[in-house]
Amino acid sequence: MEETPQRPNDGAPPPPPTRPPADAPAPPPQEPAAAEIVSDNRNVMIALLNSFEGVKVTKPDGTFYCFADFSVYEKDSMKLSGFLIDKVQVLTVPGVEFGMEGYLRLSYCGAIKDITDGIERMKWALDPNSPNELYIGDRKLVRDWS
Repeated sequence: MEETPQRPNDGAPPPPPTRPPADAPAPPPQEPAAAEIVSDNRNVMIALLNSFEGVKVTKPDGTFYCFADFSVYEKDSMKLSGFLIDKVQVLTVPGVEFGMEGYLRLSYCGAIKDITDGIERMKWALDPNSPNELYIGDRKLVRDWS
C-alpha cells in the first residue's frame, strides 16, 4: 500500500489575509441580485393589483408570474386577455390555459416601469370611473366601450 506524500509542516502560521491600502479606491457599488429585483417587482405588482376593486391575488412563492382573479370584470379569461391587448397593449395569458378561468397570468420579470405602466393601463381599461382618455407616449386612447 502506497503512502500519500505529506506536505512539510514547518510550524509557521498561515500568512495573514491581504488588505487593500487605506488610500485604495472603494469598490464599485454592487447591483442588486436578480432575485432581489424580481422580489421587489412582485411586491409592487401585488400592491397594484390589490388596488383593483374585486381583484384577488395571492402572493406567489416562486418564478416570476402571478395569477390574479379578474372574474369580477370578466369571467371569460380569453375574452379579457384579448380586450387588454386590443385596448391598452397589455399582454396577459388567459387563466383558462392553466385551468383557472377568470384569472390572468401576469409576469413581473420586466422593468418596474413597464410593470407599473401596464397595471395602470389595465386599471384604466377596466375601471368605469377612470378618465375617458389615456396617453401611451404620444398616442391618445379614448374609451369607446362601457
